[in-house]
Amino acid sequence: TYASRIQASEGCTVTALEGTYNFDPTAYVDTEAYSISTDGETWTVKAKITSAEGFKEALSNGGSIEFGEDVDTTESFDITTDTVIDFNGKTLNRNGYSSVLNINSGADVTLKNGSLRVSSPSIVVWVQGATLTCEDMNVTNCITSVHALGADVIIRGGAYYAFNLNTDAENNKPATLTISGKTYIYLGQIKK
Repeated sequence: TYASRIQASEGCTVTALEGTYNFDPTAYVDTEAYSISTDGETWTVKAKITSAEGFKEALSNGGSIEFGEDVDTTESFDITTDTVIDFNGKTLNRNGYSSVLNINSGADVTLKNGSLRVSSPSIVVWVQGATLTCEDMNVTNCITSVHALGADVIIRGGAYYAFNLNTDAENNKPATLTISGKTYIYLGQIKK
């Protein structure tokens, strides 16, 4: 292997943008605007989310998504593929009266390190026939933080308003909720 795969003379600039690399591009990436992930042999550089349009496009690809700024939107987002969303301390704000995220089609989705908010009292995350894991999320400005229909919900810390669990009658699958870590449920109720 080479000690350095890129050699640049004094005054030259190297910038690594979105893409897949066979070397660690960390030294060439603006980590304020891009995130880097690795599987040990390849490195992937992705733009951090700064808009609703960028979030929608990233969701269509699935995989790992990281926020770079708070994002305001008037629409709901469907998640149908395995996805990990690191909010990076940022907030996804929805102005309107319906859920922010709709998770289904057997997707395995992780939300972590941020906040989801709605401007009108409603359900924030709707999960049907999928798995949702929330790690250190704040989902409190709502009627129901998570509505689960035949879904598995795993909570690992954070603050939530309430949970609504239902059996998917079509598939005869009850919803499950597993809670661990430092978790606050403000309404103090879990509806079944």
